[in-house]
Amino acid sequence: MRVGEWVKRANLSFAAILLLAGALRFWGLGEVPPGLAHDEVANWLIARQILSGHHAVYFTAAYGHEPLYQYLQAAMVALFGDHWLGLRYPSVALGLLGIAVTGVLARRLFGRTVALLASLYLAVGFWPLFYARVALRAIALPLTAALAAYALFRLLDLPQKQHRDGLRQSVGLWGSVFGLFLGLSLYTYMAARVLPLIFAAYLAYLALFHRDRLRGRGRGLLWGLLVAAAIAAPLVVWLATHPGAEARVAEVREPLDRLLAGDPSPVWENLKANLGMFTFQGDPWPRQNLPGRPVFPDLLNGLLFYAGVGIALWRWRDPRHALLLIWLAGSLVPSILTSVAPSSIRDILAIVVLFIFPSLPLSLIADRLSLFSSRPRATCLLVIGLLATCLLTHSLSTAHDYFLLWPRHEVVRFDYQTALTATARRVDELGIDVPIVVAGLSVHSMDGPGIELAARGRTAHVRLCDTREALVVPAGIGGRLLVPEVVPFDPDLQGRLLAWGGQKAGGVDA
Repeated sequence: MRVGEWVKRANLSFAAILLLAGALRFWGLGEVPPGLAHDEVANWLIARQILSGHHAVYFTAAYGHEPLYQYLQAAMVALFGDHWLGLRYPSVALGLLGIAVTGVLARRLFGRTVALLASLYLAVGFWPLFYARVALRAIALPLTAALAAYALFRLLDLPQKQHRDGLRQSVGLWGSVFGLFLGLSLYTYMAARVLPLIFAAYLAYLALFHRDRLRGRGRGLLWGLLVAAAIAAPLVVWLATHPGAEARVAEVREPLDRLLAGDPSPVWENLKANLGMFTFQGDPWPRQNLPGRPVFPDLLNGLLFYAGVGIALWRWRDPRHALLLIWLAGSLVPSILTSVAPSSIRDILAIVVLFIFPSLPLSLIADRLSLFSSRPRATCLLVIGLLATCLLTHSLSTAHDYFLLWPRHEVVRFDYQTALTATARRVDELGIDVPIVVAGLSVHSMDGPGIELAARGRTAHVRLCDTREALVVPAGIGGRLLVPEVVPFDPDLQGRLLAWGGQKAGGVDA
């Protein structure tokens, strides 16, 4: 029995994969990540601005934000409540939709087996799991990019023998869909700005080696580009007329500036770092990865990834494999040209094609085994064992690294304000009748909104102070000064408070 026939009869399906992915993304969502990062709180503040009537094509708060994700967050907050879990629901939804669309795209390109395998890798992989559980806008990019790629292939694959009027309508339809999602992608995250270049490079490849694929598609492609340009125009014009608005881009573009000045060494180092992120040394930032963890930390799946890259290189004349190579190379450009490489968030566009690579050799091995074996039942069991070993190895590594190791990392607990989150829960326990002062490190900016978002009850009665340099005494009898474990307390101020009759109690656990 061929593997393709076995897959159709097996209980595995895209629905089951999405259920698995959903379980991994919803399980313990309030515990991992172990608190709220400043970026998540900033997104919440933008969502509240939207709900209060402030609209923009680009939000300048918190280093600058493209607006699509923020509008989705605002809608979720309006529907499900103004709390931090609701703030993360859009990421879960976008992550699940991204798996579904990427699976459909992979199925159109390489068939059902590769699509199922790639979807399973996406469901259990550390990288896609991470960004589907944190309220950051980058998770929207793989979805819109995959939708644009799918529409492009529907446009290119239209049968030439179709009736002329029907062909013209189909070309116009899929060209419009392609342009719609290409344009919307630019409203997700700054790494999307390389996506038009990826599609341009792929169309140039087709023009050089497969010109027949473009025959009769020119109008559809041109129409798609016009639609994309029309959708992107408000954002492009706004950014062009506000050159200082993108503070984050200005902070991280040193490698690009040095390249333009004639010094390619930072870009060269970033290129090597990005090529090594798959199996050697991954993103070093604890905020967005277990520091140094590569995409494929185990030898087996790492070898499968390189085998898939080798297959694609060997078959580069095949437009499907050429797309994988062009897409993967293009998706690394944002991280190569910016500081601190590799960066999983700036490389996030790679997720669309990344897990197709290890799926290619797995599918090929399984097909060859079933084709040449004289014992179908034994071969089927062997294939199941092979696939299960690869995917279980990958999923167990993800579960261990993401749910156990990563949230315990000291820097992670600091960046995600674990202590402040625990303090907010203590505020809930004490109630609104107890005068409360909370010590913090960002009392003039993010601590107040962070406590308000993390707490379930009212926090208007809470006052803030920076105990490194100031002291606010809670008014009234029974007042509490809550000092999270990460906030230093000046010894002189602490001594003065005790001299005034204050009593030391247990610290806030985090």
